[in-house]
Parts: sequence; C-alpha cells; structure tokens
Amino acid sequence: MSGVIKHPNLEDLMHGTVTIVNSYGKINIQGTGFLYTKFENPEINGCHNLVGIWLVTCKHIVIPHDADRKSYLADKIEFKIRKVLDDDSVEWLGMSICDDELKSRLKIHPDPNVDVVVIDVFDRVMNLIDKTASKSLNILRFDGINNMHLPMYSKIQMHGGDDVVVIGFPKGFYDDTNKYPVLKSGMIASRWGLHFKGNPMFLLDSKLLEGSSGSPVVSKPSQFAMENGRLLWNETPQYVFLGVYSGNYAPSDVTDDDEYEQYCFGSVWYSDLVPWIIDHGITLSNDND
Repeated sequence: MSGVIKHPNLEDLMHGTVTIVNSYGKINIQGTGFLYTKFENPEINGCHNLVGIWLVTCKHIVIPHDADRKSYLADKIEFKIRKVLDDDSVEWLGMSICDDELKSRLKIHPDPNVDVVVIDVFDRVMNLIDKTASKSLNILRFDGINNMHLPMYSKIQMHGGDDVVVIGFPKGFYDDTNKYPVLKSGMIASRWGLHFKGNPMFLLDSKLLEGSSGSPVVSKPSQFAMENGRLLWNETPQYVFLGVYSGNYAPSDVTDDDEYEQYCFGSVWYSDLVPWIIDHGITLSNDND
C-alpha cells in the first residue's frame, strides 16, 4: 500500500489512531492502545509504502497477573477502528484476536520490566479495509503515530519540564457520540533521554486514571522548532511520539494507597522501544502460558 504521507494534526491522531483495548481472561481489563504504522524511507518526502501495522498497548493489559501474581496471556483482546457513514457519523469496527493467534502475533521486550507489547495486525486491518471498501464505507486515517513521528526524525527538541499530551480512555470515558478519546495534559518530570532509575522510561507529572494505560504520549503540538539557531515554521502544528503511558509511579517503599496517589507521577516508556520490539522482540512460547 502506498500514498502521500502527511503529518496529521493532533485531532486526526486522536480520532483515527487511538483505540479502546479490552482483554478477557481470568480477569477482564479495559485499557488504551493505538495503531503504530511503519512506512519505508521515512527520511524522504513524497510517496511511501506502508509495510506494517501494529497494535501497541501495555503488557499488563494483555499479559496480566492473577491473584497469585502469576502472569498469563489473555484469552482474547478486542480493539476498534472507525468507519464514517454516509451521514458523516462515526461508528466502531470491532476486531478481536484470540488464543494461539494472539500468541503468534504478539511480541514483548526481553526485559520483563518493560510494560509494552506490540501485536501485528497488518493483515487483519487491511482485510477489514478491503471489506468495507466494497460497501462504500470510509475508514478514518489511522496513521497518526508512525515511524516518521519518532524523535530521531523530528526537529522538535524535548526537555524536562516540557508540556505533553496523553490520549486515552480513562475508566472507559470518551465521547461516545463521535468516538473520540480524551486528552490530558502533563509535563516531562525527569530528564528527557535518560533512563529513569535504570529503566527505559521517563516520569510524567499528571494525574491519570485507570484505563489510561497504553495511551500514546506526544509532545504538545507546535508550529515552531529550532535547528542550529534557525527558527523553523510549519503550517500544521507538529508533534513527536514520545512514549507509552503505563500507570502511576511512586517509590517502591510506598505501600499506602493514599500516599501512592499523592505522588501524581506516571511512567512513560520511551517511544523507541516500539520499533525495537517490532524488530527484535520475543514471541511467547508454549512454555510461557
């Protein structure tokens, strides 16, 4: 699949890319996820080939722990993309992946602390698009987060204290008429680029709710960037894909729930983990059930 790729604005990102993720098994969990797309030759403007689509979310949603703290793979996960009807209203198109198919499509990081998973859904999404095309239904753009939005390809420089946006479904809350997730503001609360306490993550200063895990974190959109002392301008505000939010964070010695909540920090796994897991991640063997 090929086409002219443009950086969508934040509203495009929010509407077409970010999805509710539900997992079913010993316990049922609602979280957030997003479609990550990969295009060839990201450094070249013009036409690019779409070579992959992955559902990205948190590992603890797809591989949770039971009451005995033993991890297990969910029996089924569900996610959604959006179709536009003739009257311009938007409806969900649900997709599910179960059992052995989920196991074969999923990849994780070899470091068990990294709370990110990628699930290959390229063929499933493209088949769904082919079916809806025959019914004259339009699928909303879902390429709002792709390899061209990684920090390595952006002229936007990030620093501790910068404003960011978290896009998700806290406690399943969203605009159910238009199928829009909600946005929360936050701030980078640790030094950007460094591994916080040895983990490939940074701290987020923001009060977020359950169900936000798996949300993409992006820079606050801006029309301006600096490069070698030159001020650059873009007609469409640009953003950078910074990472994947995975829940509240507090020191390990904090056990009281009220004190834990008072910290108001969140953990965000760096965005470069996503392509790394796609290329080098491990799949689940039959021994990892």
